[in-house]
Amino acid sequence: MLFRSLAGWGGVLLGMAAIVLVGLHGEESAAQPNRTRFAGKVVLLTVLTGVGFALSYVLTHAIPADAGMWPVLVARVVGWLVILLVLGPGMLRGGSKELWLYAVPIGALDALAGTAMYLTLQQSQLSTATVLISLYPVFTILMALLVLRERLTWLQGLGIGLSVLAVMLMSF
Repeated sequence: MLFRSLAGWGGVLLGMAAIVLVGLHGEESAAQPNRTRFAGKVVLLTVLTGVGFALSYVLTHAIPADAGMWPVLVARVVGWLVILLVLGPGMLRGGSKELWLYAVPIGALDALAGTAMYLTLQQSQLSTATVLISLYPVFTILMALLVLRERLTWLQGLGIGLSVLAVMLMSF
């Protein structure tokens, strides 16, 4: 059984709604209908991205527990190889010192996040872990509020509230 209660399933549904609401940005479409037109290409790329994330979660969850941390290391190495293939080896020589001052801690935080995601997918129910991991925009919005002093739309605020409620319901 995926969840022990109906509350857990309610949490999953609320979490999915929260993901959508938190991901919205700018003014609501009713106020400015011309700002949020979707082109077919955007819809296709959005669907492909969602499928890619879903496959990543499912395949990561399927990795045997005795694999240790090797999958995280392999993912980092493959990521670097793809970057080098796309941007070329000259990429590592270029850039200012300021760029590297940002790039190194960002890379370290990305590796930490990847490790946390891997461990979560390995040690949790897939249905719970994927919803929780997909709520990362909540943290992004909170950081934008605190650090950049950005404003929150009422739909994003509702999404953050729903995400807190979803996490509580999924714990039942």
